[in-house]
Amino acid sequence: MAKGIGLKIKALREALGESQTAFAHRFGVEQASVSRWERETSPVQRKFQEQMAEIANTTVAEFFHSATAPRVIPIIGSVGAGEKFSPASTTTALEHVDFDIKNDEIVGVRVRGDSMSPVYRDGEVLVCSRINRQDLAHALNKDCVLETTTGEGYIKILKQGSAENLFNLRSYNPYFDDIVDVEIKWAAPVLWVWRNA
Repeated sequence: MAKGIGLKIKALREALGESQTAFAHRFGVEQASVSRWERETSPVQRKFQEQMAEIANTTVAEFFHSATAPRVIPIIGSVGAGEKFSPASTTTALEHVDFDIKNDEIVGVRVRGDSMSPVYRDGEVLVCSRINRQDLAHALNKDCVLETTTGEGYIKILKQGSAENLFNLRSYNPYFDDIVDVEIKWAAPVLWVWRNA
């Protein structure tokens, strides 16, 4: 088995919203067995590997023998009429979508200081997907880390400017003016905020 499988098992269990005890019940084992699997102090028997791979909607080889975690996002529920959230059933295979960002580049930017608080706080990491200049329309009205064609970097809300290739950069902090009608080299919309709390 690949090193790091304990983290994969824990991630699967947490995606199901289950305690170690509830997860153990699925396999007819004690909670201590799940604890050992997650700490990688005990191997997972083949029959349990097959069951876990089925729950994760993947193969045993992919889940247990790949050095990297699959890039998938679990579907935890649905929304519909009335904007009401309904949790997904976790009694069968875990539904997921592939997290394939194709040619976009994932980048992280650490927040320094509290000038954007409470939106972004000191020490947080903004996980962003950098897109090229020709695709900037996909970043409009989103929080973006970006670089202008003159080499200045910002995190701003990207807005359309007065012409097709010009953009306005809206500030979070009222003490800083918005930047109007600039050309953008690239922008990276914020996908996720990692808070070390």
